[in-house]
Amino acid sequence: MGLGHHIAFRILQKSWTAGIKDPSKANYTVAQKRFEAELTWQDNKEAKMIPFVNEQGHNGIRLIVE
Repeated sequence: MGLGHHIAFRILQKSWTAGIKDPSKANYTVAQKRFEAELTWQDNKEAKMIPFVNEQGHNGIRLIVE
């Protein structure tokens, strides 16, 4: 395998807003009314979907591919 990325996440409808105060960080918060995305990975990866509730009581899904 090459040294490239093995996992790709594509947000199909997006309206980006920086979710952090430190612009040197690469993390983003996306706030929108509708969300659609695609997550793809190579065959040698394992995917997990973990439901959770955040600090504000909102439902969420944590996606982990490794």
